[in-house]
Amino acid sequence: MQHVFNRVPASDLAQSEDARFEYFVSKVFPSIRSSTLSKRTCIFVPTYFEYVRLRNFMRSSEIVFAGISEYFFFKKKIIVSV
Repeated sequence: MQHVFNRVPASDLAQSEDARFEYFVSKVFPSIRSSTLSKRTCIFVPTYFEYVRLRNFMRSSEIVFAGISEYFFFKKKIIVSV
């Protein structure tokens, strides 16, 4: 499994969330969407606010995706074994 990490330039900590989102929308997302990885990509978002922002972006772009957060409740119990 390939992992890709990118360093996102930001002028200060207060603008880091906006910088990450803009970097994702302009650089990362187009490459994911145009590649074969679009059907098997996991995106980790560090905060719930960034998750909501990304979720809204995906919905407005009419992207089919599955999102899970700590506020997501399963109707059935799921057992995962490794």
